[in-house]
Amino acid sequence: MTGRPRIAVLVERIGAYHRARLSALAERAEVMCVELCAADATYAWARHEGHGGDFARTTLFATEAEAADIALLKARMEAALAGFGPDTVAVPGWGYPFSLVALALTSRARTRGGAAVGRVLMSDSQAIDAPRRLLAEMVKRAVVSFADAGLAAGRTHADYLAALGLPRRRIALGLDVVDNAHFAAGAAAARAGPGADAPAFLALARFVRKKNLTALVTAHGVYARAARAEGRTPWRLVIVGDGPESGAIAEAASETGEAVEIRPFAAYDALPGLYAAAGALVLPSTAEQWGLVVNEAMAAGCPVIASVRAGAAAELIIDGVNGHVTAPDVGSVAAALARMEGADRAVICANARASIAAWGPHRFADGILAAAEMAMARRRTPVPPALLYRLAVCIAGAAPPQVPPRATTPPTAGTTLAPR
Repeated sequence: MTGRPRIAVLVERIGAYHRARLSALAERAEVMCVELCAADATYAWARHEGHGGDFARTTLFATEAEAADIALLKARMEAALAGFGPDTVAVPGWGYPFSLVALALTSRARTRGGAAVGRVLMSDSQAIDAPRRLLAEMVKRAVVSFADAGLAAGRTHADYLAALGLPRRRIALGLDVVDNAHFAAGAAAARAGPGADAPAFLALARFVRKKNLTALVTAHGVYARAARAEGRTPWRLVIVGDGPESGAIAEAASETGEAVEIRPFAAYDALPGLYAAAGALVLPSTAEQWGLVVNEAMAAGCPVIASVRAGAAAELIIDGVNGHVTAPDVGSVAAALARMEGADRAVICANARASIAAWGPHRFADGILAAAEMAMARRRTPVPPALLYRLAVCIAGAAPPQVPPRATTPPTAGTTLAPR
């Protein structure tokens, strides 16, 4: 690839970590972020206005409710992509209607120079994330066949993408990174302030079942009782977040009778201070495609206990060296808490900082540029794109929008993408 490539990156909703990644990519490419909607019901992120670094941005809808209209989604997506004229389009996974629409639109599109548009599929799914069913895997393979290259989070994610039919040699790594400097600087500033309370275990997550937080509360109770029986003062447990499991978590905490503090969702700028004050972060999930809190904590110099089910654990943590890896059952998590309490945290923190240094935003830039290079070298359309439109309609119909619709202004129309 010669000159500065033009890369369109699709996201459901832009957050702070998207901005950091795209800003790094924009140092080496012309970048446009296509954001599906300005607000959704999953993450209580603050709205990020304008652009970051040197990348352009277009938002297709005000809310996710409006995006359920696939015909309107197609029209707005086509206008956004045509106005930018990308060499490569990078889409997130196979389960989003807007990803399928983008793959279909670009399957027969041309760049401004007349070449076919390259398609990169970004994925942080693992084979172990959930039971796999034959029909669903066949549908995924059909979607993956539209991709010219892939950008995976880590090795286990690349393995799954390869199992779905994308040759391993055309899969780059480096999807899941965060702004390490933000967390390092924020934690350093927090530690320079007034002295912190006694160490506590920190869990920072959405309160949903797969995060396994009720089991963590129970495990903390087991650990705390054992610590007191041995004459030690156990660390407290602080859980930060919100979600449908709030009641179950509070009930489990009440039943243990131990020191468990439940706090509401914390904004992005507050996270470094939470990591700085914690004795260790705990991510006990039963299913976790990656777990960006692991990156954040390590960058902030906070030790991590992560479930073996988390993609980040396999890629970032060396057990006993820069953190601890545990099975997600109560007994194993309780044992991991005790191990961390007795560990040399200064050594683990130093090792964690050293390990995460190579996992900053520029790793994403390296990965997506490598994937774009591979995509531009091999472009194909194995099956009619109408399949993707039908699948997008099915997915949109099966998942009712969670946010009431409101009026929005469509993006300025551009030149229609030229068909092959």
